[in-house]
Amino acid sequence: MKILYISHTSGNGGSSNALINVVKGIKQKGVDVAVVCPEKKGTLPDRLRQLNIKVYAPIIKYSCFDVFYPDKSIFSRIKVALRLFLKEILGEIYLYKVIKKFKPDIVHTNSSACIVGYMVCKRMGIKHVWHVREYLDKGFKWTPFPSASAHFKRMADKFSYKIAITQAIFNYYHFQSNDINIYDGVIDTNKSFNVLQVFDFPFFLFVGNITEAKGVKCLIEQFLIFHSHEKRHHLVLAGAFNKNIILYQRLNKIVEEYKAQDFVHWLGFRDDVYNLMSNATALIVPSYNEGFGFIMAEAMYCGCLVIGRDTTGLKEQFDLGRKVTGSEIGLRFKENSEIVKLMFRAISEDFSNMKSMAKDVVVQNYTSDVNSERIFNFYNKILSQKNA
Repeated sequence: MKILYISHTSGNGGSSNALINVVKGIKQKGVDVAVVCPEKKGTLPDRLRQLNIKVYAPIIKYSCFDVFYPDKSIFSRIKVALRLFLKEILGEIYLYKVIKKFKPDIVHTNSSACIVGYMVCKRMGIKHVWHVREYLDKGFKWTPFPSASAHFKRMADKFSYKIAITQAIFNYYHFQSNDINIYDGVIDTNKSFNVLQVFDFPFFLFVGNITEAKGVKCLIEQFLIFHSHEKRHHLVLAGAFNKNIILYQRLNKIVEEYKAQDFVHWLGFRDDVYNLMSNATALIVPSYNEGFGFIMAEAMYCGCLVIGRDTTGLKEQFDLGRKVTGSEIGLRFKENSEIVKLMFRAISEDFSNMKSMAKDVVVQNYTSDVNSERIFNFYNKILSQKNA
């Protein structure tokens, strides 16, 4: 069996981590694997090469869906659309050559935010799997290229086999019997990590890109209210700004107005998040929309209490935990104003049992071994339909 994977990014993030876990797990089953990345340089291709996994990358980056903000002019949108169209064509030409050379049995696109695999495979008659990790138009308010209706039409096309990372995404796109829901393989239980003290103060933790959609602004505001009553705990934010300096300046100004600069720490991207999670009083996940919520499962695996917004992928994790254990595995909130109350609960109550049950749920459902086994079985099912 030969599988060619396509990534929509060459950088870090949940989807990249998930892809690495999938590729490693499938390779261990004796499958010949390779990955197409949109750029030669980046954290993802570097990590793949370190694992001795073949990486293909074009000279000119191929396109994935772009964001059309409401305040952009028609001229700007047309300009972006033309740029995307050109990159898409160049990406398709490059992928066609890679498929001809690698000769995969299945092409597996790691995100619905990338259409190049679908377009080429349909023309070539190659079996295509689409790993659907996001809503695109919901929460993040992305406008897929060339339109949302075109995106939903592609998702409904029975040519591709779809893997939805949650049942909620599966239902959202009205996937059919040939498609499947497989939770991400968040945890590699064969990989160990050391827990070292990182700060000499107690802290709440945020992990993720610093964006509006991730709920960072509301978290800052709620922490400052909490801080006005409790002066021991700090807020630590581990995540990249992705050049969004304006947002950082605006958030920092709010912190300065409360004279809390010494209690809010911007760490930038970190590769020791497990250690941070293991030391934190709680991980707070205020994101307005998560396809799955990688960091929530990671934190639970690290024995960290999770305070999370009760929506989309986070809600599904909470609900599955309650179904399996009969109890809550984290602290949920719907309204921003509830965060302060839950922070006070986190520092005043004993959640040892909750954290233990949460870790058990993660190990039973979200490990890379479980994930790769289910995906491998899905591949075999697809290939068995060759002559059906």
